[in-house]
Amino acid sequence: MFDNFYDVEEKAKAGNEYAKQVMQSWADAEWFLNRPHWLKN
Repeated sequence: MFDNFYDVEEKAKAGNEYAKQVMQSWADAEWFLNRPHWLKN
């Protein structure tokens, strides 16, 4: 994920809506909060 951060950031700054959504998803920690229940233990 981190290796792609700057690529996604650049696209978001250029107006790419999908990149903006990815950046917001990362900021909201969706990757962590939406884990399957069996990983939350």
